[in-house]
Amino acid sequence: GREKEARAREEEELDGEEKLEDSRKLEESSNPR
Repeated sequence: GREKEARAREEEELDGEEKLEDSRKLEESSNPR
């Protein structure tokens, strides 16, 4: 019960971080310096 919830929450946070990195990479590739 609780362990699963905590694990799901951690995975969601990791997922959010990955998406932030992906969007950052997309911005860099679409706006080359």
